[in-house]
Amino acid sequence: MLLLYTLGFYASLSLVAPQGNFPRLENIGAYKSVSTTPTRATCGIPERSTFCQAGRVREDLHTCVQKFCIQECPHSSSMPDYTDVLASSVDACWKGDARDHRPGAEAGSTSFIFPTSGGCPASPTTLSFGPASSFTLTVWLKLEQDTV
Repeated sequence: MLLLYTLGFYASLSLVAPQGNFPRLENIGAYKSVSTTPTRATCGIPERSTFCQAGRVREDLHTCVQKFCIQECPHSSSMPDYTDVLASSVDACWKGDARDHRPGAEAGSTSFIFPTSGGCPASPTTLSFGPASSFTLTVWLKLEQDTV
């Protein structure tokens, strides 16, 4: 019976694929203080706040044309188009890895390996989001060594 249990144990170990050493996910902004400048120009305060409209000529620097801040919270009526920000530079600096994924990754997904050597840009230069655009970047970082 013990022999059967031992064989079953070793057989189950060989079926497990190596997943690497992923740490648990942490919210690094959870305990950080949040501040705004000016302090009263924030979304959702009950009274209106003002600011000085920037002038177009030098003489306008001596006067303040007050404008009201927009008190609405930012929102979007539709989801933006998906953009793969890494697609333009794959194989140039970072390499796609189809084997080592975060736990729970979808089948066929790709991880990326960012080398520690210099000479690779931190951001692709071919993307243009526009002057009033923003984007959200979600990453899962995996340490190269367990001792770091």
